[in-house]
Amino acid sequence: MSSEFQETISMPGGQDRAAEALLYVAWECRNATRFGQTKLHKILWRADFRSFSERGSPITGRRYQRLPQGPCLQEMLPLQGDLAAKGLIEIHEIELGSGFVEERVVPTIRPEQSLLNDRDLYFLDEAIEHYWDKTARETSDESHGAAWRTHGDRDPLPYELALLSDENPDDEQLRRLEILGQRRRWQSA
Repeated sequence: MSSEFQETISMPGGQDRAAEALLYVAWECRNATRFGQTKLHKILWRADFRSFSERGSPITGRRYQRLPQGPCLQEMLPLQGDLAAKGLIEIHEIELGSGFVEERVVPTIRPEQSLLNDRDLYFLDEAIEHYWDKTARETSDESHGAAWRTHGDRDPLPYELALLSDENPDDEQLRRLEILGQRRRWQSA
């Protein structure tokens, strides 16, 4: 991957920002009917990448990677291990039927928001609301857009991928693209 792409972005608080975001999401989702690891990962990813797309900076600035179930913070397991060791979270296994067990991150205390500002919380809340009623499968499937499809498993997902769209271009965008292609003498295969 070229160094011109940003896989990590230095943010005040470093990894503590990611921990604070994880704790915030887990706290806000503590009463959700469905809230396992898949949904936690996708909420953080959506919030980080939408924040980058809309305001030019993510919430956590941490590195994401492509996994079969969708984008995930690369350091998610060590981060959860550290929070569990500090007694700030517990991992509960919840039987959902049909042999499916949900691993739910449960905060043991109401988290502080000393590193996250109101705009950060806006993007986290939007992602929570977006995925609230979705199953793990629906959440995972939705995260398999252009950013995910253009990379292999365990590849880093730079923040610039947030600028890709899964929507078809409209007529005006196609017209501009055609003009640009003619000027640059692009040829399709």
